Amino acid sequence: MPYPVEHIEGIGRNYGAKLREAGICTTADLLRAGGDRQRRRELARRTGIEEGRLAKWVVMADFMRIKGIGRQYAELLEAVGVRTVRQLRGEQAADLERRMRKVNGEGRVTRALPARKTIARWIEQAGSLPPAVSS
Repeated sequence: MPYPVEHIEGIGRNYGAKLREAGICTTADLLRAGGDRQRRRELARRTGIEEGRLAKWVVMADFMRIKGIGRQYAELLEAVGVRTVRQLRGEQAADLERRMRKVNGEGRVTRALPARKTIARWIEQAGSLPPAVSS
């Protein structure tokens, strides 16, 4: 389910307005417009937003395709080193839960941590999603 683009951590009113001017209104729009390096480069040129920032947001939008992953959990996955849905497919729920607990304890990314069962469902869903980000 696509979310408004501003649901991605770090996209506030100003960046949201720039993206909307370029026709990017939802997370699905952002994935289509920035799913590979060449399209991100073009989006960066059109919006004036740095390509690296766009790349981070694209990854977050990709995670948000998974039921139960919103802005905070997408941020937490990135913080523990899971950078793509493809990478999430190869994770073990127990190991990922341990890393999330450690990283969240150090930096307090989110108020509540997902249960191991929830993480296992995310991994399962990640395995069935078609790729949306290529580079």
